[in-house]
Amino acid sequence: MALLGFLFALLIANQASAQILIEAPEGGMPYQEWIDAAQLPTPDRTIRLIEGSSADPDWPCQPVYEPEPAKACVDEATIYWDPAVPEPRWTLYHELGHVVDPAILTAADREWFMDFLRLEGPWLSPLTHDTPGENFADVFAYCMRFGLRVRYTQMELEDGRYIYPRKHYRLCKWVREATRS
Repeated sequence: MALLGFLFALLIANQASAQILIEAPEGGMPYQEWIDAAQLPTPDRTIRLIEGSSADPDWPCQPVYEPEPAKACVDEATIYWDPAVPEPRWTLYHELGHVVDPAILTAADREWFMDFLRLEGPWLSPLTHDTPGENFADVFAYCMRFGLRVRYTQMELEDGRYIYPRKHYRLCKWVREATRS
């Protein structure tokens, strides 16, 4: 695959201060700093992050429900990343949520999450971005960014609904417990 850019290796330790092992020239995005600044522990996983351009015709992030390629996507434990991604820190946390999901969440975890937020439909679908799995990745990103400090923070789900502080706190406690295993 003809990707522009660099190959990064990302090692996520059981603490929020995980290591990102960068195999590229200096001056890229501060992935390590973002993981170190995460407000919740990150599970122990090794992840490859490959930078490239979403304008490349071989770019792997081509959702059928969008007219344009996505700036970031996940294929198992590989994150494909266009450095032009908007909100890069939040997007990195969101994509990590997609890595954590199949690696750690159980069917019971997914069922609890869907019941708690009153979500329906398949966990993920190649036909839409509005799925419980996408909402989990959003929640994971918010929790990584804000942790349990949610007094004035609200989350927005893919369908436009908002999660206010009390539910946000409970979700982030659940994410923290679910990712500790």
